[in-house]
Amino acid sequence: MGRGNLMDFKTIEEAGQEYAELITATRNITWTKADYVKDVFDKFGRGSLSALSQVSGETLDYLSRLNRLARQFPAEKRYPDVSITIYLEALCWDKPQEALKMALSEGMSARKLRELRIPKEPNRIICPKCGEILWKN
Repeated sequence: MGRGNLMDFKTIEEAGQEYAELITATRNITWTKADYVKDVFDKFGRGSLSALSQVSGETLDYLSRLNRLARQFPAEKRYPDVSITIYLEALCWDKPQEALKMALSEGMSARKLRELRIPKEPNRIICPKCGEILWKN
């Protein structure tokens, strides 16, 4: 890895393999951040998330979700090949562990899991990036 230029790849398979490695690295970094935020919260309390937000530039809401993510899905309950977005969506359910199991057994995407949690209404739009509910006039 570490090539900065697509032209350096010899084959599309090589490019695809390196991209897959980037996805795995990104997933691992997110879990590491979640565990770190949880540990900081445990040691320094609720105000520590505000302090992390100020120095990191990440929102307090995002840091709170990372904290909840690490608590709800400790290392022994994580699947290495499952996208972090599935876990984040499962976290929004009343029973996150059950929501995750359902999503995995049914082969659902995070978007499908969200649609089950928030039934469609004619005037409601769900942002595909953040899951925020928007309303049409």
